[in-house]
Amino acid sequence: MNFSEKAERITSLKTQVFEVLNEYPGYENLRNKLSSQLDEKEQDSKLRLVFAGQYSSGKSSIISALTDNKSIKIDSDIATDKSEDYEWRSVTLTDTPGISAGRPDHDAVTHQRIQHADILVYVVTYSLFDNVLIEDFKRLAIDYNYKHKMILVVNKMYSEEGEYDQLCETYLKNLEQQIGKETIQLMPVAFVSSGNALEEDADFHPYGHMDDLVKLLDDMIEKNQSLAGVEAVAQIIATHIEDELATKVEGTTKEEQLLLQRVEIVISQIKKDAESALREEASRIKAWAAKVL
Repeated sequence: MNFSEKAERITSLKTQVFEVLNEYPGYENLRNKLSSQLDEKEQDSKLRLVFAGQYSSGKSSIISALTDNKSIKIDSDIATDKSEDYEWRSVTLTDTPGISAGRPDHDAVTHQRIQHADILVYVVTYSLFDNVLIEDFKRLAIDYNYKHKMILVVNKMYSEEGEYDQLCETYLKNLEQQIGKETIQLMPVAFVSSGNALEEDADFHPYGHMDDLVKLLDDMIEKNQSLAGVEAVAQIIATHIEDELATKVEGTTKEEQLLLQRVEIVISQIKKDAESALREEASRIKAWAAKVL
């Protein structure tokens, strides 16, 4: 099955999900929310990179350094209280409020935008993960299966003393312990200092190591360009219905349980097809690159 056939399969499965939801009036709110989110995603004409993660980790300053947009608000406290879009090259960069700031409204905005991500850029500081942040990261990377389209960025490396290469090696080992070696092997990691990249004195810019991040972003964009909007559709459906399932664990009737089982089967197939399409497209691009380089 080629990529276009897999894309058609995902579209077909989306139709199946709505057919299942239409059978039971108790899912009208879910159906409406899902329809609204999918309509919004279909308006995306470009690949969307969503910057998420720890609040005050420097997501806004990284986007400012990438886009050379000095008007973006940057603060040592919570600088972003809503999502904002910025154009960069051929893609859209979405800044989010971040999580773990004690603001459930910020968390909700962030996770809603994450659902629309074609690529997810997860940003933490040199302090890495605390107990709350690691659970959020694992939920996205593992439970919701974003790990194949995520880049992990460790920012504010200028706050640590030592040689950059040695620090990166040490941090990679620490990350393997926190989130698992297998996940790290699947996920590109960039170590940057966006503060240095934004200094007025250009002599500081190389110490920001933004070029390393740009290379990772370019590679990920090339790999995912053909999947623009396709896998995100599957992810939006999966996330909404999994959240719904979590609220229906107890007190469901036999009829509802049967319906939920059917939905779970459809969602499982969507995830499998989307992930398979991603792997196939990556292999195709690598094979093409090997021939022309």
